[in-house]
Amino acid sequence: MGRGLLLTYLQLPDEGDPDYAAGHTAVGQLTIDAIELDWNLGQAVSTELEDAGPPAGAAGDWPSEQDFLVAAKRRLHRRIDELRVAYGDEEASGEWMVFELFGHRLLVTGGWGSGDSPCELYDIIDELSDCPAVLRAMGCDLDVGA
Repeated sequence: MGRGLLLTYLQLPDEGDPDYAAGHTAVGQLTIDAIELDWNLGQAVSTELEDAGPPAGAAGDWPSEQDFLVAAKRRLHRRIDELRVAYGDEEASGEWMVFELFGHRLLVTGGWGSGDSPCELYDIIDELSDCPAVLRAMGCDLDVGA
């Protein structure tokens, strides 16, 4: 299998850090319809639930839509915290850079990949991107052309 350069970005607020607390609040208000289930986050949550297996006494239809939503919210809360740590870690700054494009600040990460993600921050951004309402609450918009 060949290797390729994989990059992803997160638009940051024009000044300051993302509003992590607002992101957590937005996660708490999510419904199943607000989550892009067919992509990174949905696949990760499905795998997580399959690996864990049903809890004792789980209904026959486990995981239900509600079980999935609870697991997705738990994962999103964790991903917001991981973003805060990674973005604030000067030693990890070799995995990302911030630059301006069209007047917006972008956090860019990635690297060489051959099937797996090039770094953890790449996965964090990919999964958070499946919930635009959470990113908007954090002051991180996906539309750099606006």
